[in-house]
Amino acid sequence: MIVSVDTMVHHAATSAGVPVVVLWGRSKAEHFGYTEPNIVNIQGECPGGFPYVPVKLSNAEGPSKIDRPCINGNQWSMDMAVCPIEGHPCMESISVEQVINACESLIRGGFVDVQ
Repeated sequence: MIVSVDTMVHHAATSAGVPVVVLWGRSKAEHFGYTEPNIVNIQGECPGGFPYVPVKLSNAEGPSKIDRPCINGNQWSMDMAVCPIEGHPCMESISVEQVINACESLIRGGFVDVQ
């Protein structure tokens, strides 16, 4: 089992069928996450009146735009900005209990060999 943020590690593990718990901050798990039963996506929330609004585009700007203070425009580009909110509140909103529960659900579901 792997616990990871949205990085190449989780993509590689997912493609290999490894059970994964993915912690999402800037991206929206329901748009960019995997939905296989051996994957648990935990979405962090951006506080302070910065809701994101995915908008489907049909031009060269990319498949979606996300209104988040840490992203400058296109989700697919790496045009990351420093978040104007102190710390990393979207990630801090994910509790240890959420991660433990997600790991336990993969174990109970038989996706992790605990022998």
